[in-house]
Amino acid sequence: MGFNAIILCRISDQKQDDGYSLDAQERIGIEYCHKNSFEIRKIFKFVETGSKSNKRTKFNGMMDFIQELTSKEKKLPLHLVVEKPDRLTRNFTNREQLQLFVMTGKLAIHYYKDRRILDRNCGPADIFTDDMMTSVSKYIALNIARETRKGMNEKARNCYFPGHAPLGYKNIRDGQVNK
Repeated sequence: MGFNAIILCRISDQKQDDGYSLDAQERIGIEYCHKNSFEIRKIFKFVETGSKSNKRTKFNGMMDFIQELTSKEKKLPLHLVVEKPDRLTRNFTNREQLQLFVMTGKLAIHYYKDRRILDRNCGPADIFTDDMMTSVSKYIALNIARETRKGMNEKARNCYFPGHAPLGYKNIRDGQVNK
């Protein structure tokens, strides 16, 4: 086997399991590693937000693993295999941490869906593209949060509870009474 690799499989919400299946990310990541003769050291598979760096305990565990492995490993760089940029980061705190590993030659990031690799030899345009993808992902996450708040406020203004009914009440959709 060749270089060491880790695979990241992440979705933001359990409801996303339809379109961004953790199992599909894992399967394709493993196939990618086998095709490139990477030895898989660990697979990180979890449901966790990508935008709030202070709430990313599982992601931070992966970062600690990368730090530990790259500090003692002779076979560098470590290869981080992930579906696409928004599965990895939606904030600049984590992006900067990862880019530091990349620029110092400790890590190569493989976005298998985009067929892109970020490593220490990538050009400024590659780093710029990665930063732009983080900006787009951050914008999307912030906009979804704003639209959700707006929708919940509108429900409340129309005398609807903006979520599931509290304990002791029934959840009945409009037009579904007595059905």
